[in-house]
Amino acid sequence: MTTINSDDIRTARPALGRQLAQLRKAAGHTQHEFARLVRYGRSSGANTETGSSTPRSAFWVRCDTVLQSGGVLVAECDRIAELDRQQRRLSVLQGSGRPRLSR
Repeated sequence: MTTINSDDIRTARPALGRQLAQLRKAAGHTQHEFARLVRYGRSSGANTETGSSTPRSAFWVRCDTVLQSGGVLVAECDRIAELDRQQRRLSVLQGSGRPRLSR
Protein backbone atom coordinates (compact mmCIF):
# COMPACT_ATOMS: atom_id res chain seq x y z
CA MET A 1 0.00 0.00 0.00
CA THR A 2 1.20 3.51 -0.83
CA THR A 3 2.32 5.72 2.02
CA ILE A 4 2.54 9.47 2.24
CA ASN A 5 5.70 10.88 3.77
CA SER A 6 4.54 12.99 6.71
CA ASP A 7 7.55 15.26 6.37
CA ASP A 8 6.45 16.22 2.84
CA ILE A 9 3.09 17.44 4.06
CA ARG A 10 4.33 18.92 7.32
CA THR A 11 7.02 21.00 5.63
CA ALA A 12 5.33 21.81 2.31
CA ARG A 13 3.22 24.79 3.39
CA PRO A 14 5.98 26.58 5.30
CA ALA A 15 8.31 25.97 2.34
CA LEU A 16 5.73 27.48 -0.02
CA GLY A 17 5.44 30.46 2.32
CA ARG A 18 9.22 30.92 2.31
CA GLN A 19 9.20 30.76 -1.48
CA LEU A 20 6.54 33.48 -1.55
CA ALA A 21 8.60 35.66 0.78
CA GLN A 22 11.71 35.22 -1.38
CA LEU A 23 9.83 36.10 -4.57
CA ARG A 24 8.16 39.09 -2.91
CA LYS A 25 11.47 40.44 -1.62
CA ALA A 26 13.20 39.81 -4.96
CA ALA A 27 10.46 41.87 -6.62
CA GLY A 28 11.20 44.69 -4.15
CA HIS A 29 7.85 44.64 -2.32
CA THR A 30 7.33 45.09 1.40
CA GLN A 31 4.60 43.01 3.02
CA HIS A 32 2.38 46.10 3.14
CA GLU A 33 2.85 46.91 -0.55
CA PHE A 34 2.36 43.32 -1.59
CA ALA A 35 -0.80 42.94 0.49
CA ARG A 36 -2.35 45.88 -1.36
CA LEU A 37 -1.37 44.42 -4.72
CA VAL A 38 -2.89 40.99 -4.04
CA ARG A 39 -5.83 42.49 -2.12
CA TYR A 40 -5.22 40.57 1.10
CA GLY A 41 -4.37 41.85 4.55
CA ARG A 42 -0.73 42.25 5.49
CA SER A 43 -1.13 39.85 8.40
CA SER A 44 -2.68 37.22 6.10
CA GLY A 45 0.35 37.47 3.84
CA ALA A 46 2.76 37.39 6.76
CA ASN A 47 1.03 34.33 8.24
CA THR A 48 1.20 32.62 4.86
CA GLU A 49 4.91 33.36 4.58
CA THR A 50 5.52 31.63 7.92
CA GLY A 51 3.30 28.68 7.04
CA SER A 52 0.77 29.35 9.78
CA SER A 53 -2.00 30.19 7.31
CA THR A 54 -3.19 28.19 4.32
CA PRO A 55 -5.00 30.45 1.88
CA ARG A 56 -7.08 29.14 -0.98
CA SER A 57 -5.72 28.84 -4.50
CA ALA A 58 -7.12 32.25 -5.53
CA PHE A 59 -4.52 33.86 -3.26
CA TRP A 60 -1.70 31.96 -5.00
CA VAL A 61 -3.06 32.91 -8.43
CA ARG A 62 -2.94 36.59 -7.42
CA CYS A 63 0.59 36.19 -6.05
CA ASP A 64 1.82 34.50 -9.23
CA THR A 65 0.20 37.25 -11.31
CA VAL A 66 1.64 40.14 -9.28
CA LEU A 67 5.09 38.53 -9.04
CA GLN A 68 5.04 37.32 -12.65
CA SER A 69 6.38 34.01 -11.39
CA GLY A 70 4.98 31.83 -14.14
CA GLY A 71 2.59 29.85 -11.98
CA VAL A 72 5.19 28.27 -9.69
CA LEU A 73 3.24 29.16 -6.54
CA VAL A 74 -0.05 27.79 -7.88
CA ALA A 75 1.69 24.61 -9.04
CA GLU A 76 3.13 24.03 -5.57
CA CYS A 77 -0.21 24.82 -3.93
CA ASP A 78 -1.82 22.23 -6.23
CA ARG A 79 0.88 19.67 -5.37
CA ILE A 80 0.24 20.16 -1.65
CA ALA A 81 -3.52 19.84 -2.19
CA GLU A 82 -2.94 16.56 -4.04
CA LEU A 83 -0.82 15.24 -1.16
CA ASP A 84 -3.66 16.11 1.20
CA ARG A 85 -6.18 14.30 -1.05
CA GLN A 86 -3.98 11.22 -1.22
CA GLN A 87 -3.59 11.24 2.55
CA ARG A 88 -7.37 11.40 3.05
CA ARG A 89 -7.98 8.61 0.51
CA LEU A 90 -5.46 6.36 2.23
CA SER A 91 -7.04 7.11 5.56
CA VAL A 92 -10.45 6.02 4.28
CA LEU A 93 -9.02 2.91 2.61
CA GLN A 94 -7.24 1.95 5.81
CA GLY A 95 -10.49 2.39 7.68
CA SER A 96 -8.93 4.30 10.49
CA GLY A 97 -10.56 7.65 9.88
CA ARG A 98 -7.17 9.14 10.67
CA PRO A 99 -4.28 9.54 8.25
CA ARG A 100 -1.41 7.12 8.57
CA LEU A 101 1.84 8.66 7.51
CA SER A 102 5.24 7.11 7.07
CA ARG A 103 8.15 8.73 8.83
